[in-house]
Amino acid sequence: MRETLLAITLIASGLLVFLRLHKSLRAPFPPGPKPQLLVGNMLDIMASEPWLLYMRWEKVYQSKILGLTLPGKRMVILNSAEDAIELLEKRAGIYSDRTRIPLIELVGWTFDTGLMRNNERWRSERKIFHQTFKRESVELFLPIQTAKVHAMLRQLLSNPECFADHYKMLSAAVILEIVFGYEVRSKNDRIIQVLERAISELIENGNNSSVAALNVFPTLRYLPRWMPGTGFHRVVDDCRQYTKDMLDIPFEYVKDSMSKGQSKPSLVSSLLEKNQIAEESIKGIGGTAFSGIQVISVLECFFFAMSLHRDKQREAQGEIDRVVGPDRLPTFEDRDSLPYIDAIIREALRWLPPSPLTVPHVAQEDDIYKGKTDGRFDPRAMSHDKTKYEDPESFIPERFIDENGKLKENMRILAFGFGRRLCPGLHLAINTVWLTVATVLATFNIGPPYDGAGNSIKFQQVYTKADVLHMKPYNCAIEPRSTNARKLVEETEYTTG
Repeated sequence: MRETLLAITLIASGLLVFLRLHKSLRAPFPPGPKPQLLVGNMLDIMASEPWLLYMRWEKVYQSKILGLTLPGKRMVILNSAEDAIELLEKRAGIYSDRTRIPLIELVGWTFDTGLMRNNERWRSERKIFHQTFKRESVELFLPIQTAKVHAMLRQLLSNPECFADHYKMLSAAVILEIVFGYEVRSKNDRIIQVLERAISELIENGNNSSVAALNVFPTLRYLPRWMPGTGFHRVVDDCRQYTKDMLDIPFEYVKDSMSKGQSKPSLVSSLLEKNQIAEESIKGIGGTAFSGIQVISVLECFFFAMSLHRDKQREAQGEIDRVVGPDRLPTFEDRDSLPYIDAIIREALRWLPPSPLTVPHVAQEDDIYKGKTDGRFDPRAMSHDKTKYEDPESFIPERFIDENGKLKENMRILAFGFGRRLCPGLHLAINTVWLTVATVLATFNIGPPYDGAGNSIKFQQVYTKADVLHMKPYNCAIEPRSTNARKLVEETEYTTG
C-alpha cells in the first residue's frame, strides 16, 4: 500500500483503527468514499498525502469520523482529538491492539514494541520502557543529554553548513549511550551507519509499490524468484539482513564490553545482568529505542521554522537573555522560567507532526461509538483543526502561552500518541529537544533558508511528501550571536567533555 503502509509501519501521526469485517458489516459505519470492487478504498489511501485527503473528506462528508473499506477489513478515521481520547484512552482496553503487517514480518521488524500485538511480551516490554523512561527516571539521563547537546553546539560552531548532520548525530548519540553504553565519536561511526541503513532502507523500499504490495497480497511471497516482477525478494532479503545487523551489532558490543569488564551502565547491560528476559527481547528493546523519529523530526521543524520566522527566533532569544543572561548556557533548571522555548517545541509538533498518520490501533472487540462502529485519529487533522487553533497553517508559538505569560498546561501534545500506545520515550525525547532548542537559540542566529543556487525558498519547497516527514536538503546561515556566545560554546569542551 505504498507510502501509507510504510508510515503505518514506522510510528507516524494519525491513528488507524481496523475493524473485524465479519462482525462489523452489520453495525453502523461512518460516511466515506464509495469503495471499488475488490480493492475497496485501497487506492484512496495510496495517495501521496492521504492525511490531507482525509481532511478534505471531513468537509465533503461533514463528519470528523470517516469510514473506509480495505480488502478483508474496515478502517475508521478520527479527525477529532476528543474522539481519539474517548476511544484510545477511555476505552484503551478495547483499542490497544495492533494489526498484522506482512512486510514487517518478512523483513524481521517484529521486534518493535510499538508494533507488537497486545500480548504478554508486549506488556512485559512496555513495562520496562515505562520504568526506564518515565518522567522521574529520565532525570538520570540529563548529564548524558547535556554532554551530547554541548558536543552538537561545538559541531555547529565549526561546521554550521552541516547542521542537519549534527542534530541527527545528536539524536543517535543520546540513545546509543543510554541504551547501549556506546559513545559515538563521529557521524561516520559504524554502529550509527548500521542503524540508519536499516531504517532508511525500510522507509525507501517500503515506498516501492511492488514491495508494499506484499501487505495487500501476502501470498506474493511464494512466487518464484525467477519470475518477472519479483524483485521484491531481493529487497526483502536485504532489508532482513540490515534489520538483523541493527539488532545484533550494538547488542554484541555490550556483551563483549561486559565480558572484558569495560561496559558502561546502560539499559541493555542492566537487562543482561538481571537475566530475567530472553536475549531476543533485549535486542528488540534496544532496536525499538533507536527507531523512534521524534527528536530528528522536531529539530528539523525547529531549524526551518526559526529560519522562516526570525521574529519568533528573536522573541525566544530575548526570553533567554532576560532569564539566563550572557555568561552561561541554559540548563534544565531554567525550564520553568523559559515557557516560550516549550511553546516553540509544542508548536513545531503541532505545525508539522513527525508523521501525519500513526500506527494502527486494532479493536479487540466490536464497539459502537456515536452511533458508528468504531473510530480513528489523524493527528495532522487534529493539530490543524480550525475550531481549536486559529490560523492553523501558521507557526505561532504564542498559542501555547496564556495571558499571564505562562505555558498552557491544558493543551496536550498529540504527536506522541494516545492511551497504552503512547510513545514511551516521550519525556526523554522532549528533554533532548528542549535543551537543544534552548542552547542553540542562546548562542546562534539562524538565517533565512536558501537553495544551492542562493535563492530563497518557501515551506512548500522543502518538506517531502511522504508519510514520515523529513526535510529536503536546504541551506541557511548559522552564526554565533556574539563573541561571548562563541566563547560559551567553546568552553563546553572543558566543562562537559
